[in-house]
Amino acid sequence: FAAHPELDFYVYYIEKDTDVNFETGEKVPACEYLFDRLDLPQDRLGRYEVNDFGEFSLRFYRTDHHWNEWGSYRGYAELLDLLGVEDAPLNSTGDSVDLGTFSGSKATGAAAAFSETFYAFPMEFPEMDITVNGTPGDYGNREAFFAGEGGEPSYGGFYGWDAGEVAVSTGRADRENLLILGESYDNAVIKMLATHFNHTYAVDLRYYEAYMGETFSFSDYVEERGITQVLLIGNIDYYLMDEFRLEG
Repeated sequence: FAAHPELDFYVYYIEKDTDVNFETGEKVPACEYLFDRLDLPQDRLGRYEVNDFGEFSLRFYRTDHHWNEWGSYRGYAELLDLLGVEDAPLNSTGDSVDLGTFSGSKATGAAAAFSETFYAFPMEFPEMDITVNGTPGDYGNREAFFAGEGGEPSYGGFYGWDAGEVAVSTGRADRENLLILGESYDNAVIKMLATHFNHTYAVDLRYYEAYMGETFSFSDYVEERGITQVLLIGNIDYYLMDEFRLEG
């Protein structure tokens, strides 16, 4: 942060089932520990709170570790406030749609078969130019699933799989350029957030070098793309894993 005073940095911590003991209500103070050690103003720090099992069960999948459509939409709305975006959040164009059943990461390898219904909100996005790992194309397969052509639903299949870089341009030259540094939780909100910016770049440092064929240099990346705002977003694993540490 200190090396780039020209940038506005924001940090968003996503609480999940590893942050709270649902039997006792006791929470792991990981977010507090992190925020106390970051040299950023309080209004640049955001937290997606989960305080009990009832709240968790409404906002996260049961068989997968990600947030569901209600959870990710709440996160998107909170991120707009954190980033100082005054626009109203995108609205669904209809009721939540049942796209079929799926078994997520938590059910993989289980002795019994566990599944749940995959719901999603239909959204109408403005025209956007998108590249995924440098290749033009949409991110995720929303329209195919709503048309009944997506096959068995999954978090990555619907919202978009982990990528080294997703770049979205709306042509809104009066808006800021945003860099999102995160992991799979941000997959569900990238396109929604991008509608409020000129250029949005989402980078997953676990895959950037493999997919883009070069080492990620933070200083070079933000300078070459005219980045003005940087969002770090993820759950506790993101802030602990060496793969996500920035260099250069």
